Amino acid sequence: WLKSIARSKPTDAPSSARLRRQMWLPRAAGLLPLLLSDAFAATGAGREEVAEASRPVAVGQRDAAGLPLLPPLPRKLNAGVAGHAEVPVLLTSEAGQAEAHAGAAPEHGEATGEHEVDEVALTTSHLLIGFMVANFVLLYLVRWPDANIRNYAWKMMSSTISIYLAVLLNNAIKDTALYAVLRSRCDEGSTCAEDLVHQRIELVIRFLLFVSAFALTNLLCCRFSHHPRLLYASQALSGHVTAFAGIGLFRNFAEQSEDLPILWVAFLLITFGLVALRFAARFLRTSLFGQGEGLLLQRYLDMSGVLRLYQVPVEEWREAICEAEDEGCSIFMSYMIKILVMAHIFGLEQEDLMHGHTTLDLQKLFVAQLCFVGAPIALTFWRRRLDRESYAAQVHTSAYARIMSCLTIIAAMSMSWLALTFFFWSTARFFPSLSHELVEITSAAVLTGCAMVAIIMLDLCADKAEQVAEEEAVQSGYSGINGMNLEARKEASVSSGLEKAIRALIDSFALAVGLSWEKAFHAALHTVIKSTPVMDRHYVISQGLLALGNSALIMPAWLTIIVPLAQMSVHQHKVMIELTRQQGPKAREQGMQ
Repeated sequence: WLKSIARSKPTDAPSSARLRRQMWLPRAAGLLPLLLSDAFAATGAGREEVAEASRPVAVGQRDAAGLPLLPPLPRKLNAGVAGHAEVPVLLTSEAGQAEAHAGAAPEHGEATGEHEVDEVALTTSHLLIGFMVANFVLLYLVRWPDANIRNYAWKMMSSTISIYLAVLLNNAIKDTALYAVLRSRCDEGSTCAEDLVHQRIELVIRFLLFVSAFALTNLLCCRFSHHPRLLYASQALSGHVTAFAGIGLFRNFAEQSEDLPILWVAFLLITFGLVALRFAARFLRTSLFGQGEGLLLQRYLDMSGVLRLYQVPVEEWREAICEAEDEGCSIFMSYMIKILVMAHIFGLEQEDLMHGHTTLDLQKLFVAQLCFVGAPIALTFWRRRLDRESYAAQVHTSAYARIMSCLTIIAAMSMSWLALTFFFWSTARFFPSLSHELVEITSAAVLTGCAMVAIIMLDLCADKAEQVAEEEAVQSGYSGINGMNLEARKEASVSSGLEKAIRALIDSFALAVGLSWEKAFHAALHTVIKSTPVMDRHYVISQGLLALGNSALIMPAWLTIIVPLAQMSVHQHKVMIELTRQQGPKAREQGMQ
């Protein structure tokens, strides 16, 4: 190699292989400042000289000797940045990069004090802290020594997961159906005839989806009638899918019409339609499976003397269908009531405005929420009075029992919807700089904490009312209410009715928690899709894949871990607590041995 260099003439053009052999050391020396330039930036007057030294060289440019030019090393040194020694700095980009990296990285464990937190970092921090707090609070609640608190905690987790999955599946199916039928839409705010036709077609599609979800509730509960765990999951999930399909239907109608009387007419028509749909489903079940339902089934069983072993599975799946229909229709109707109440208080223009509300608006919303808190209590006492005079109250699938149950659930659910809006408005009021997604997450965390405290306090009140009712029954000398005197019967009835009303309020708080976290997760998923260009271009496909992926990940754990504990009764939780207390000392002794 040296001999070949000696024989070569200075005027000869150097070959590429010879240049690669001769220039490896200068190239290595030139890479060192390039690597260090991402960590340190030029400061002060030396920035101009550094920029001059780092001026890019044209590709293929050579010096007088014919060698390729490389960026020269800077003559200025960045002295003493963040406690480091003087290190040469070379800018590898334009002046904007020097401004972005103006501050050097501090030592580990040191706070900069000048770092600006962006919206993404703030949202991530809130999510991490909120999830940690919520997870540990739930761990305390599911191990609470009171059986009712445990029961509410497991039901609240099951309801939250069911609502989340129901909204995901409903949005995926709705978007797919709308995209398949309405692939071209007019611009928002246009008044073209095609856009008006599309709105009517979208309304029809949403109505068909609601009827399909209602029919799916009956099919799933009938299919899994002999599998208690799957029956419970089908009842919860299908009921929530039906509810949110109906909510989408009414919301779409409210967006198309800004006249309040028309909304009232739509509310009344939908209410009568729900009643007719439930009676039609009941007629079909009677025609297909026989034996009737409600009082008709009870009279048939009493007259024929059917064995209890055959009666139990028939009642279970029929009751599951009735409960799923009642819950789905009640959530749907409570949402419509919430829209109408807020439209009367704030107007149709202010009802959809989620930000910019005053303290007076919060006070009005809080008063409306208190009115719906008292409604379940009044309905419970009224139902207790009617139950003593009606034989149908003893049959859970009778029309009377279902109507009274729906009225109580609607009042409690309306309070939940108003509470959800109240906490969102309050969070947006006190933290106006937060984005919409971060307000959803923060309000969900605050609502969860307040709901957990309220559940514990209300459970103490319900336990006290139950204890008073039992003491009054014992003092009267009878174990049941039917044998008491008139005065003792009234006092026991009031205590028992108050206890049931408080339990209904607790269930509504659990629903509010589920709805709040569903909105928070929906906002997070929407942000992920919109911020990813590939997913945003294929929004419908991304929505479907996310729904399927989340369902495949969450549903097995929900069915195997949460559902068995959520479907347990309060008595079963009491037995589990007693067994844990009895086996605790023995287990500790065995562990020590």
